[in-house]
Amino acid sequence: MLKVSRRITELGSWEKYKAEQIVERQGHLATRYKKMPPEIQKAIIVAKYKYDTKDNPDITFETWEANNELTGYQIWSNFNFNARANFIANRPDMTGKNFLEIMGNTDFASQWWQNNEGTR
Repeated sequence: MLKVSRRITELGSWEKYKAEQIVERQGHLATRYKKMPPEIQKAIIVAKYKYDTKDNPDITFETWEANNELTGYQIWSNFNFNARANFIANRPDMTGKNFLEIMGNTDFASQWWQNNEGTR
């Protein structure tokens, strides 16, 4: 709390602090995405394809991909932490160790795993 208060004072306002935090979190999210195994990155894109075409099953992945303007990272960053965590946790053979490697070895991610998945 003291660290946050000090930083707000340094920046001059709560709004500037929040803006800085948004940029910092986006950087963290981008780093986490880049470190993901390629099969997870591909699964994110495939999940978006399935969501976008659920009412139009005749659209092939190739057609969708040629017209999709979002990168995998942009798709990933559109979801909140809980949605991202659920997606990763539900991957086949996911373990707590793998989950933390993908989501970031933070207290927040570790607590999410414990509260939602336990130990497996």
